[in-house]
Amino acid sequence: QGRVHDLEVPMLLKNGQRKVVRWSGALTHQHGKQYLLVSLQDVTQEKELAKALAKQLAFLHRVAERTPDMLFQALKPEQGDLSLAYMSPAVETIFGLKAEELMHNAAPLWTLVHPLDVETLRHSMREAAHHGAVWQHEFRIQTAKGQLRWLRGNASVFAEPGVGLTMYGSITDISRLKHTEENNQRLAFYDPLTDLPNRRLMIDRIRQA
Repeated sequence: QGRVHDLEVPMLLKNGQRKVVRWSGALTHQHGKQYLLVSLQDVTQEKELAKALAKQLAFLHRVAERTPDMLFQALKPEQGDLSLAYMSPAVETIFGLKAEELMHNAAPLWTLVHPLDVETLRHSMREAAHHGAVWQHEFRIQTAKGQLRWLRGNASVFAEPGVGLTMYGSITDISRLKHTEENNQRLAFYDPLTDLPNRRLMIDRIRQA
């Protein structure tokens, strides 16, 4: 074709160094003769950086796949609804929904939020979006199988002029923690044998009154 398109060649120099050289060239005609003009570029460092980056990305992918938390990236344009650009595989374990169902459309998630928590959840996200700060909130969901779960959301919110808001965060299932807290509170105010209110509960209610 009369042209060399970025041919990358591993080379061993006389001093023992190994290099990757990118060859680019083209055929030209001058005075009835053919000439091959070639440029050589040392891309060894570029290749090493690309290899290191690929290794880091593979590590992050393994972390995202194995962590019990759902990692996510959410986008909120200046005009439009919240969408999810990335979700780790834990989304299926926590919400019972596949990532493909939620990509660019977070609406199915809202249908799972407990009715009593919808407004407070929306308010917490509006506040974080308004101040461009950290979003932290605990809320309940009802899965498609009828399971009640407590979740804790944590995210950093970044405002980008002309683009909107970007959130990077995680969702953690804290159902077991909440269950333990409820049991501890019940043990503190109810007799473990009779399950009747104890003296501490009576004093607590008197103080509240």
